[in-house]
Parts: sequence; structure tokens; C-alpha cells
Amino acid sequence: MPLIELMNRKGVAKLEFGDNWSLDANAGLFKNRYAGYNVPLALTNAVTPGEVFRGANKHINPFYIHNPYKNGKDGCHEKPRDNFRGRKKVNL
Repeated sequence: MPLIELMNRKGVAKLEFGDNWSLDANAGLFKNRYAGYNVPLALTNAVTPGEVFRGANKHINPFYIHNPYKNGKDGCHEKPRDNFRGRKKVNL
């Protein structure tokens, strides 16, 4: 998974969004309550790689928008949306 490779290169062990979503690069586990994965599960046991993020993107991604053309044809925000609650990087 490209994200795990990037996390390993940058020395990031785990990404979390409260108790609802997490991705642990070292253990190879993810939790995504938005998709019904309420307890950590091995990445290899996910039905598809997309299950890691299914339903979570609008919560964990400060640049997420519903309409990709809302902010121009590339669909990118210049800054996180106002109601973004933040996420933290955890290095173990």
C-alpha cells in the first residue's frame, strides 16, 4: 500500500482520527468505524484496500469536498475546511 510505504519512509508509525479511524503502519492494522470495522483488523483481511478509507475521507481529510468542481476543476481546497477537528500523528 503506497500510504504505508510513505509512512515508513517518513518515520510515521500510526495515523489516528479519534477512536473512529486509525492506520498502524508497523502492525499492519487499521480500524474504520465509518465502514463497520470497529476493532483493529489486519490490512490483509480487508475486503478491498478501499475499506481502509471507506466512509472516512470526509471526516479525516481536511481537504475533502463533496463536489469536486466546487473549488475549481482540480477540486482542491487551499486550506482545511473551517469545521475540521484535526488529527494527530503518533510516532512510537
